This record gives sequence, C-alpha cells and structure tokens, in this order.
Amino acid sequence: IDKFFEIDLKIALTVARNTFPSFDIQPKEVKLILVSLSYNLGSQGISKFYKFRKAIHANDYNLAARELKDSRWYKQTGLRGIKYTRILNAI
Repeated sequence: IDKFFEIDLKIALTVARNTFPSFDIQPKEVKLILVSLSYNLGSQGISKFYKFRKAIHANDYNLAARELKDSRWYKQTGLRGIKYTRILNAI
C-alpha cells in the first residue's frame, strides 16, 4: 500500500507542478492544497479550475478560496473544502 501511495503522490506532485507554474514558489500550505487537489482530481480535473489556477498564479488566495467555494468539488468534499478555503483566506 505504501508503494502505491508513493507512486500516486509522485504523480500528484508532477500534476501540481505542471498545472501551476508558480508551484515551487508558493507557500507550503498552498503547495499542500495543490498537491491534494491534483491527487483527487487528476490532471484533467484540476485543469478545469481555470479561475482558481489564475488566482493561484496571481497569489490572490482570497480569490482562489472563492473560486474553490464556487465549484462542484467544494459541495462534494464537505470539511476538506471548508478547511482548504479557510487556509487560503488566512494567507
């Protein structure tokens, strides 16, 4: 199980880096959110979050939080969505 997780985590990290060009200069909390979203949504899913991606690139974390909140993902994830938007709003 650990080996499968390691593989999936490497894939999610690659997706996050490819999807968010500013990934490496983002705050640690943002990086964790981006990897988690990439892990859960995959490259095709996360690529559809256009406005969220643009907000992250602009370091506008309040807007990024609003964009997450305005998604079907947010409605489906419950506490995780609330947690991520709170973290983004606190940065």
